Amino acid sequence: MSPQIDALPGQGVAVVRVAPELSWLFVEAGSVTLVERAGASARLSLAAGQSYLRQGASKAEVAPRPHPELVKGVPRGFRDTIGARAHLFKDKDVAPKPLPPPTYEALQAWLSAEPAVRRDFARRFAPLLREPGFRAALAARLRSHPEWERVLYPERFAKPASAASGGKR
Repeated sequence: MSPQIDALPGQGVAVVRVAPELSWLFVEAGSVTLVERAGASARLSLAAGQSYLRQGASKAEVAPRPHPELVKGVPRGFRDTIGARAHLFKDKDVAPKPLPPPTYEALQAWLSAEPAVRRDFARRFAPLLREPGFRAALAARLRSHPEWERVLYPERFAKPASAASGGKR
């Protein structure tokens, strides 16, 4: 997301503003897990309505509401809530169009992020291994993604049959 913070995929809606000396995230709905990329790579769980703010090198602040001055900088369209406009779409049935699965190249920046950010990616993106191109690209760059070895080659980590039965026949 930015050099300072990353929001992990989850069940939430967030408004984010990033500038050279500012990282601000407001959770509009659901919850968001945020990873501070500097230092100890701390993880913070933010609930709906909470706001995260880090300015320069100062310590980050988590507040129950966003700072009013920062909200003024958000475009008006992002300040409107969906609920107030939901009636406009009440009787419209729009079927979503499925997108193709992401390629390795599209995910490479995430897959190459620091370990605190990519820790859950092998589990989350494992279904993409069915795509031959994704599997081949990941296998070719396994040194950059050591956490994927167990997912790509589970047979290397499987216990031999004799060890599983305790060596008895």
